[in-house]
Amino acid sequence: MANRKDVAKRANVSITVVSRVMSKRGYVSKEKREAVLRAAEELNYRPSPVARSLQNGRTRQIFFYRGNLRASAYKIVIPYPARNYETVDKTT
Repeated sequence: MANRKDVAKRANVSITVVSRVMSKRGYVSKEKREAVLRAAEELNYRPSPVARSLQNGRTRQIFFYRGNLRASAYKIVIPYPARNYETVDKTT
């Protein structure tokens, strides 16, 4: 899986330029923007959801916790956006 460093190397720009293009923040010339986007497409670059959650402090996940002192605790993590909510009782 390609990362920003790989994209920067392929586009012959700095990692900072790649970051600006991907976050759509800051000025980047049209030529460099096109080169970064082309390189990202060629390398099949996809931003890491883990890295993004660390950067902005949001996991975009819903956490359900059901605990019982007599039974095991079950944890269910549903990636955002969750379309269908379903309650499952795993104690029976």
